[in-house]
Amino acid sequence: MGAMRNFLVLVVIGAMLVGCQDRRQRRIQNVQQDIDDSKTKTDNLREALRYLSQMTPLNRVQMTKEIQPQLNTWTQSADTSSLKFQPCSLIEGLPAQLIAPTSLDHLELKQFGYADVEYMFQCRLMRMLSDWIVERPLKDSLLTPFLDKQKKIRPEGEFSQLEQACKLFDWSVRNVMLLGDAKEIERLEDDPQMPLMDVNYGYGYLPWQTVLFSRGDFVERGRAFAAMARQRNIPTIWIGLKRDVGTATKLWCMGVLVGNDCYLFDPKLGLPIIDPDTREIATLDQAMKNERILRRLSLPGRFTYAVTLGDLKQPQFLIDAEASSLTAKMQLLESRLLADERVRLTDNPDELAQKLKQRYPDVPVSLWQTPLLARLYSEQLAERLQMIGPFTAQYMQDHAVWMADTPAAQARWKHLRGEFENTLETKGALAVYMSFRIDDERLRELTVDVELQKELGVTRRPNEPQEIFDARLMQAAAFFGEAKLDANFMLGQLQFDLGNYESTEGWLKKRTVEDPRAARWFSAAWYTLARTYQQQGKSSQMMEALAHEPNSMEAGNRLRLRYLTPEEK
Repeated sequence: MGAMRNFLVLVVIGAMLVGCQDRRQRRIQNVQQDIDDSKTKTDNLREALRYLSQMTPLNRVQMTKEIQPQLNTWTQSADTSSLKFQPCSLIEGLPAQLIAPTSLDHLELKQFGYADVEYMFQCRLMRMLSDWIVERPLKDSLLTPFLDKQKKIRPEGEFSQLEQACKLFDWSVRNVMLLGDAKEIERLEDDPQMPLMDVNYGYGYLPWQTVLFSRGDFVERGRAFAAMARQRNIPTIWIGLKRDVGTATKLWCMGVLVGNDCYLFDPKLGLPIIDPDTREIATLDQAMKNERILRRLSLPGRFTYAVTLGDLKQPQFLIDAEASSLTAKMQLLESRLLADERVRLTDNPDELAQKLKQRYPDVPVSLWQTPLLARLYSEQLAERLQMIGPFTAQYMQDHAVWMADTPAAQARWKHLRGEFENTLETKGALAVYMSFRIDDERLRELTVDVELQKELGVTRRPNEPQEIFDARLMQAAAFFGEAKLDANFMLGQLQFDLGNYESTEGWLKKRTVEDPRAARWFSAAWYTLARTYQQQGKSSQMMEALAHEPNSMEAGNRLRLRYLTPEEK
């Protein structure tokens, strides 16, 4: 009887042990499954970011097709328990015709669209561009005394923001050639609104396109600056003015918020707004109290600045925030980026508006419509460029150099990313720019030189009629000739960034402003030449370059001459 009882106890214990082992095995399997699931989710995200790191202006459409499904698979099961998303209340003040087309009525939607991926691409570029710009010294004796003073009186964090803002604005002015006429400084433009038009300003380019093409109107130039500043966590706003009740808001300049101050930067002038008495960057408060600040922006007999002290009675603050930056998915994605992937993807306009309201309680604050218009125009443009016609032909003539797979486009991309010098694995921007500089004599031989045709990738297609091939060769010769002029200009700009002033002078004077074929770059080239001469202490050459006409930046250039001290002239 005792033996039987012992046997039953052993059976029960054995069953218990087997049960424990089974449960333990199931737990192990469940844990492993959780690990595998988590790894899969992480793999989707990391794979998307790997593709993003390989994205260029040329392959962005194809790369987006790879990135979107990876991100959308990741978001389907991503843990959002720690996400504290609050929709932006300022969206309510936007016109209904802008909210739905830009998906601002679905901020919690998890799916990433084409515009979202393009926005991520832009943020990554602006981060890389701003990184190398702020690492280099500011080469402008007009502003260095002001910054030296601010360094002594401001907390380190605030001074760093102000110094970086000056560097980024300076780069934007030098590298984004201002489209338009010098006389535009005498008028204020209406804040852009619907409907979209090709002849309007402010939204023809997205910020990444503005820096790639190295050209834009004053709004596009300012938005490029703001996009870089955002990556450095430097808040910027646009300041609009209302001259009469019921009239359209007029765009004036940009404000950079540092501590309790709102410093004024004018992308149309290409200068911060300077207090003529102190030679320091003026704040909004100072401009609202001291009429000399705005009055001295006029140049008697040449230009009358469009804004007076009376116009500052009804200012408005406009916050530049792109639709994608206001979504829950971007907040989630930003929180999952690792150290080497970090970019700023989100904006908090409500927080910025609250800060502005505390400082300027009587000034209205709203979301700016221009970023949304730029997104809609970009989508519309992509569709229109699929159709063959005069519009597409003109657009490609203006932009094809930087959108085609050419050494010039490759060099420009490396330039923006800060890849200047050769490495063991690849050539840097300087070398690639140089490799594209085909001399005019060789280009004239393109129609008969088969080896050169192969080198430039212009070969006869199977069964292509000779007359069609000859026409393509003529077009290619013209295209590469234009691209060489563009590369000369870009090389000069890059040499200035590197502090190689003799090289800057060589590329911009001998190969740009003295070549009538490069007339499209004259305004920007003369300005950078003036800055080169300023750095070299060549006063007479600097004055000549700043006074050169015609020049879309003439008003700002002549003000720079006024502000420079006698010792620098």
